[in-house]
Amino acid sequence: MSKALRDLALFAPVALVACGKGGVFASTSDTLRYEMRNVEKADGECRSADSLRTPAPCVKVVISWPQLADSTGTAGEAQRFIRRLAAASFKNGDDKGSPDSVVAEVLAGHAEMKTKHGAYDVPWTTERRITVACNEPGRLGVKVYTNQFTGGTHPASATRFTNFDTKTGKRWGLPELVIPGKELALKEAMLSALQKTKRVPVKIPLDSFPAPASVLACGDSLVMQYDLVLMGPHQVIGNALVVKRADLAGIVRP
Repeated sequence: MSKALRDLALFAPVALVACGKGGVFASTSDTLRYEMRNVEKADGECRSADSLRTPAPCVKVVISWPQLADSTGTAGEAQRFIRRLAAASFKNGDDKGSPDSVVAEVLAGHAEMKTKHGAYDVPWTTERRITVACNEPGRLGVKVYTNQFTGGTHPASATRFTNFDTKTGKRWGLPELVIPGKELALKEAMLSALQKTKRVPVKIPLDSFPAPASVLACGDSLVMQYDLVLMGPHQVIGNALVVKRADLAGIVRP
């Protein structure tokens, strides 16, 4: 399994089921045509956490992903990437081969919990939404959102972006975007943007400010996605910072 896939996978169970087709989108010659597929499954019922009377699915899974179509073949790497995500186990990130296999894994996991713990009636909710976040001449941006609750105190969620060149089909990320030698300048610019947009009341040391987990380049803006930003004694989880390209002139490539 690729590092990109490992970075995008959250290690908690998930399941998928049969496909449904969505609308087809088309644009100029160097954007990519696609249709959205969607799968949902709810299995069994049990009491919800906040009511003795309100039923809730014991296992509920929602998965959506784009099916790309491109006659020149430049969508190949993006499509393989998306397919791997759609069939990836949320237990360990392994490629299960098909959505149905992931369904079986999750149902078996929940059944095992109920077998081992007779009173176990915790509803599991899991979703993975893979969407096209940017589809413009030369660029395809994929957004992956995951959210799971399989017991415990809190659900776990994460967002990742991945970019593809629609002319070459190749995937690229932050290292290809930043001008060599400008990595520190980018960090300074993003820290400044965080201070302005989030109005952070504490001073953040530059050396404690992390690189973004992923980036989306679309139109005249960049979206930097952070999982955890350390801010002195405070923590902010899941921040997305949007910065105009014009504000990063000389730091990132046009």
